[in-house]
Amino acid sequence: MGLADRPRESVPRDIAKELGKAGVARLLELMSDAYFDLQSRKCITASSPEDCITEEWYIHIQQRWKSIPTILFVPVYQKQDRTRAKARGKPPTIDFCFRDFETQAYFGAECKLLDDGNTTHLTAYLDEKEGLGRFLDGRYSAYTSAGAMIGYVRSGNCNSVEVSLEQGISTLNGKPNLKKSLLLKNFNRLYESQHNRKRPLTDFLCYHFLFDFNCPII
Repeated sequence: MGLADRPRESVPRDIAKELGKAGVARLLELMSDAYFDLQSRKCITASSPEDCITEEWYIHIQQRWKSIPTILFVPVYQKQDRTRAKARGKPPTIDFCFRDFETQAYFGAECKLLDDGNTTHLTAYLDEKEGLGRFLDGRYSAYTSAGAMIGYVRSGNCNSVEVSLEQGISTLNGKPNLKKSLLLKNFNRLYESQHNRKRPLTDFLCYHFLFDFNCPII
């Protein structure tokens, strides 16, 4: 019997809770280091599609992960969440995650374009059906108390994007605050927001990355 055929756990593991802040920080650090690797290649332009950026970023995540044998969770691109699968249709698919080797438990990240001044991008990032809302309603990370949103800033000013994101987050249910995260020493564009979720879901801590590629507007 293959891994995919094994029965699901009755109560999937909360990887974020098991890891604690220090363990989550190690995953986030690997993600930020992979971003710096990608940024240094200068291959991302102001017109690069979201999926292409994620694919290139994921290549560097894999390379970094292979050099850190103590990280036991496996990086997976386009992870289907089978715990939320319905009788018909495709299961919810998160852009990227670190998955437990033997179970379907994971720490996930959803990626979105977030160019300065682009209200369409900001709306999609916060959207209850396609963006952050997928974490909050349990389509992603229903059994995990933390995850990440990745904003690709291909053009404009990250400070302006931060202000717009902070304002947008505050309009969500419960009026959560976006604040700077102190979890990473070498990356200053990491933020946090705490969200209440409906029972039986646990409350959710979302880490927000802004990945700035310093691209001119084309």
